[in-house]
This record gives sequence, structure tokens and C-alpha cells, in this order.
Amino acid sequence: MAGVQQAVTWTFPAAGTTTISPGQTMVITFVATYGAVPAGVTYLNDVKVNYTGGATASETGNNLAGVNVVPISKITKTIDCIYQPTCVAGTYVDGTPIPVNAKLGYKIVYENLSASAASGIAITDILPAQTAANSISNLIVNGTPTAAPASAAGGATVTLLSGGTLTAFNTAGSTGTITFDVQTTATAGAGVTNTGKMTSTQDPLGVTSLATAAAAGGNLTLSKAVTTNTSSTVAQGGSVSYTITVSNSGSAAATLNTLADTLPGTPAIAPGTTSRFIYAATGAITLNGAAIAPAHTATVTAPAARIASAKTLSASLTT
Repeated sequence: MAGVQQAVTWTFPAAGTTTISPGQTMVITFVATYGAVPAGVTYLNDVKVNYTGGATASETGNNLAGVNVVPISKITKTIDCIYQPTCVAGTYVDGTPIPVNAKLGYKIVYENLSASAASGIAITDILPAQTAANSISNLIVNGTPTAAPASAAGGATVTLLSGGTLTAFNTAGSTGTITFDVQTTATAGAGVTNTGKMTSTQDPLGVTSLATAAAAGGNLTLSKAVTTNTSSTVAQGGSVSYTITVSNSGSAAATLNTLADTLPGTPAIAPGTTSRFIYAATGAITLNGAAIAPAHTATVTAPAARIASAKTLSASLTT
């Protein structure tokens, strides 16, 4: 079993006099009590016997007799809504990108899965890293408006409930609900993670639940090839047409600021001379069909423009 193992050793009386004859079997039965261990985990056991009078001095069996510890607590953390500009409870669809600097409504449902009542319940929350200080508001604990806890910037841990109780599983009062709002400082494309945790007197190790989302953002990819229907073979002094394609596979428009293309380099053909590719003075760069004057250097700079889908930029080059 994972972690620090505890061994139970049986030493047989009159060592050397306890024997198992051919065809015989020894059976040992014992009871182990599982204390405060993480629930929902399968625990495995190792067994080893030392003996004499055989081909080897010992025999070992690993990862045997799996036991799954049933959880007695449950917590579910979700994004309930995005303020646009108000919150409509239950409208957020998991996996939907959130706006930059989004204000989010979160919901925590915590449950007692034990046949006995749970006491000393604490609900804590690790706020997203993309938060300023004191970013929590509108905290409601089991229907009661509650003062929001102060929080430091950047992933602070806050306590939303302490000393709570729940009745036995599947009875009235065996679940609780907490809602609250968080103002994020999420930048484009950033992942936003919020972690809720429930502990109790009966379950001191507790259980956790994550709510994750990503702020909308662009994701640009580049490709470059010799332009279709043109030759990739050229004589010295000839021209080659290249096509550079910029595609946005992200969830929001990206602003194109500059595009730099490094031309091929070749060794010097004689001392003090070089041979290289240069941009043709007649070259043109297009962005969705709109002409952009070329920069006649190894770096092509275009005016800022919004990219919402795949774009094609092309330039004529000459050697």
C-alpha cells in the first residue's frame, strides 16, 4: 500500500518446530481497522514468509487483497455563472472560455455520506492565482448572507465555513450549499483554477474539488511554404514566391502586431562578399486581401490588425 507501511509479524512458538507438511495449508485471519486515511483509494498489502527447508529462504506476495476505503464526505465545486454584467445562476457551461478579468459566481455543495452525523465541518477555498486582494463578495452560506473573508492577492486560502454540522446521509440537513463571487484578473488564455476543500471531525483529511476555466485568448500558429503552383527550383537571379499562413485556433481574436521572416543565408562566395536572398522591391504583403506595404528588410512589419480566423500573408522574394 502507498505511503508508510505498518508490518505485523507472527513469530511461531518453538522456532523451527512449526512445520507445514506437503499438501497442508496454514490460514491466518486478522482484522485491520482503517483510521484517518484518504478515502476513495484502493489500499493493497504485501505479505512475506521466511522459512527453512526449502529451495529459497523466503517467499513474498506484493499488492494483494485490495481494500477500497469508502468516502464519508463529498464536496462539489463549480462555476455557477459569469457576470455579463449580471449573474444568472446555473448558466455556466463547463469548458466555456471566460472573458478576460471575468467576475465569476462559484457554487459549493458539501455532503455527509456517513450513516452518522458530521460535526466540526470546515469549508476552505484556494482562490485563483489571478485575483487581487479581497476579491470575494456576495458570500451566502446555506441561504444566509455572510461577511466575505479578507483575502491576499494571488491564490490565497480563505475559510468560508467553520464549525458546521450535517445530519446523517440521505436525511434532511445532510447537505449544504455555499455561493460566492470572485473578481479575477485573468489575462487572455490564462487558466483559472479554484479549489474547495471540506474537512470535519470525522474526516480530518477531507476531500477537495476543483473548478477550472480558461480566459478567452488567441492562439496563433505559423506555416510557410513555396506558393502553390510555383516552382521550388530556381536559378541564381530568379524569383521564388513564398506563402506564410497565420492561423488562429484560439477562442478570441488576436491582434497581429508584427511578422518577421528570416531569409535563407548562404556562405560567402569570396572573401569580402556575401550571397543571400533579399525581398523584391515589387513584393506585396496581403492580410485578408488588404494590401500592406512591404518592409524591405528581413523583418516584415504590418499595421496592427485583428485576426479572427486563418489569414494568408504572401511576399515575392528574389535572389
